[in-house]
Amino acid sequence: MLTLPVRCVWAATANNPTMSTEIARRSIRIRLDPKVDRPWQRENFIHKDLRAYATENRGNLIWACLVMIRAWVCAGRPSPPVRPLGSYESWSHVVGGVLHNANVGGFLDNLEEFYEIADSEGQVWREFVTAWWNKHFDQDVGVAELFTLANETETLDLGKSGKGTERSQRISFGKQLAAKRDRVIGEYRIMFSGKERGAKRWRLASTRKSGECR
Repeated sequence: MLTLPVRCVWAATANNPTMSTEIARRSIRIRLDPKVDRPWQRENFIHKDLRAYATENRGNLIWACLVMIRAWVCAGRPSPPVRPLGSYESWSHVVGGVLHNANVGGFLDNLEEFYEIADSEGQVWREFVTAWWNKHFDQDVGVAELFTLANETETLDLGKSGKGTERSQRISFGKQLAAKRDRVIGEYRIMFSGKERGAKRWRLASTRKSGECR
């Protein structure tokens, strides 16, 4: 295993990109919404040619950033009043602290909205396990029984749109289910219950606190 410091920032632009949850949790979204039909025809910009302005004023812009950083250091490096980004706690502390000390708000405010948009797969599985619980509660069930339920969840990817046979779809579903073992999805944990006559059995465990109902 090799550990190296990350000294770069990757930036990309796209029009309403679709991201997996794994990529989304490692990304910070900066959404630009001009709120007009033809944004390229806008006028009244503070800087009409932003690229040229940035090039010509590169020194002043870097100096301004360094002043913000120095002000944060002199203030004692206070932590920002936001939840740190998982796996990026140090980065969240530094960048968020610098911005908050400079009275620049909104740092990481859009994470939940971003995750909800990206987590399409998670939403599908939450729909599936809710239907599973409503039908079987915490009883042990086999893959065959759950496959029928999975087929009724239209957006669950079983290869139905391709040329896969029902057997291949069952195999695909079994693999997906195994990959979710011990995972908490929504309000339920998917548990492996052992085998019966060579077939795997599964059940759900509710994560709700005792006495809690909805």
